[in-house]
Amino acid sequence: MLFPLRKRLEPYPVSQYDSPHGHEVFITLRTLPCAHARCKFCGLKSLDREWKGAGPLSEEELFSQLRHSISALSESERRATEKVSLIGMAHSVITPDVVSTEALDKGISFLVESFPNLKHLSVETRADMLPRSVVERISANAAVRKKGISLEAALGVESGVQKVRAALGKGISNKQLMEAAAVLQKAGWGMRAYFIHHLPGRSPRFAAKDLEAGARFMARLKRRFPKLPLTMYVLRGYAPAELRATTFAAYEPASEAQVLNSLAKAARVCGKHGVSLVVDVVGADEAATSAEYLPGQRIQPALIKFNVTQDAAVLRRARKAILREFRTP
Repeated sequence: MLFPLRKRLEPYPVSQYDSPHGHEVFITLRTLPCAHARCKFCGLKSLDREWKGAGPLSEEELFSQLRHSISALSESERRATEKVSLIGMAHSVITPDVVSTEALDKGISFLVESFPNLKHLSVETRADMLPRSVVERISANAAVRKKGISLEAALGVESGVQKVRAALGKGISNKQLMEAAAVLQKAGWGMRAYFIHHLPGRSPRFAAKDLEAGARFMARLKRRFPKLPLTMYVLRGYAPAELRATTFAAYEPASEAQVLNSLAKAARVCGKHGVSLVVDVVGADEAATSAEYLPGQRIQPALIKFNVTQDAAVLRRARKAILREFRTP
């Protein structure tokens, strides 16, 4: 006799930061293992494997996790929150195989009611898993419509070069991203595209070029879909602990100066074409995988300031300050 699967009642730790959209809270759900776990650089695919075959989150499980996440915030943090991002370790949080559509709809109403000053809501999925029926259901949510909440889908792009994505197992084409953008613009949603700086499997020599190529890809999207709010969200390349001695044996994290140089170049392209560029300062993925990742303590203040101001000069000044340190005897 098989023992029943344990209920998924507790989420991952909540994280928060300040962005161009105000104070943002990330709620990370425990759902299912990713059904598309072919990305060679991903350290998240082994998480949630204890619920393989468990089926979509029930209303009870979803509400339990949402309540846990909200209770981890102080009253002042809840009042300060203007954006909530609903993410997970699975391939999506809006497809019916991960969260039932009815439960998701009720959960979104609960989130809107729980954050009195909420203005924006982001939900994570894949470009090839953007069900129009669910998009329409969320758009029609009474609480969302009453408060005029702006909606956004967060999609993993990782690299602006399709060949790089394919070589590293991402499996998302430019055509699929364009099709997703068309669906989102028609629905009045925005798109947050996740990119990885210094993508594992790519040499430091190509790090800046990869990120700049990503910014140019976002610029092309903006030209084709001018009414679509676009955000390029850059996460740090990192080596998950369990893969450090194998897949990532030759991986060397980029230096802080390299990070700032790459980000400044990407920021220049994004700023010119009306695309927001946001840099991850939370490191939730790295923490979840006990990863070795980019040193970032010294440049953290500059990244936080840039996220709010969107001023590339902030990044360039921070890079010059670091380079001066190396030249000082």
